[in-house]
Amino acid sequence: MRFTKWLPAAALAVLLLVAGCTNAAPATLRPVGYSYLDYPPDGTPDSSQIRLTRVIWGPYLVRFLGTTSLGDHVPLQALLYKDDQMVEWWPEHKNVLVHEGTWEIAINANDYHVPGEIPQPGAGYSLEIFEPNYVIISTRFNLDFPGPPGEEVPADNVTGAALDGTRWTLSSINGHSPVLFTHVTLYFSGGGARGSAGCNSYGSQYETKSPNLIGFSSPISTLVACWWKAITNQEHAYLNALDNAACFRIVGNRLELYDVVTNKRSLVFTRLREGTK
Repeated sequence: MRFTKWLPAAALAVLLLVAGCTNAAPATLRPVGYSYLDYPPDGTPDSSQIRLTRVIWGPYLVRFLGTTSLGDHVPLQALLYKDDQMVEWWPEHKNVLVHEGTWEIAINANDYHVPGEIPQPGAGYSLEIFEPNYVIISTRFNLDFPGPPGEEVPADNVTGAALDGTRWTLSSINGHSPVLFTHVTLYFSGGGARGSAGCNSYGSQYETKSPNLIGFSSPISTLVACWWKAITNQEHAYLNALDNAACFRIVGNRLELYDVVTNKRSLVFTRLREGTK
């Protein structure tokens, strides 16, 4: 994931797709964007040829994904409406990427005419996908954004400032314990994040916002060959999870990071005591 707003241009940036995470205790972790499955088409001609299967809507990116029986050669375009009026910030000729039975549209903040922060979703939006040369291929999806159920997460009332100067060791990755004999660490200091990924050292920059959104620049690591493939696989999974982190929670001596797309807890750390490494 990439930031395009907060971190300096010299740093690799991270984009937060978070639609909103609150920090009350107990807190409800809001969805990262809004994600749904199988929007029914409204019955327009040939609507069975195009299905919308997922929507991710956040402040810095809107992404639509689906399936289609149309071939890769069919040129498709998309328009977004709000209360049957074309959305001003949506590109006028937005092409749909079609590949091997799937299609995708992605709109980034700071694209041409797109605001630096995309408006939050709400009632009245609809997406039209059509073939510009033949109106017969046209499908419109009414988008509903009630928000999927959030995960109840008891959390301390902390802000991003609480991370500075803290040191953590990994206790869980994607719901599993770390590989035996590995020691994965994460240290926060002055806007930087560094540590050991279990075999290689890594470094990154991070930024927090609002108050428990978090984004990391893509971690850069050393290239030492690990002695066990399981450790190599864990390193890749760990650095990817760090790159995709979007929300954090500090619960006692535990730090939890949540994935930008799935909105599930991806990494759990335990605070290191002073004097330990």
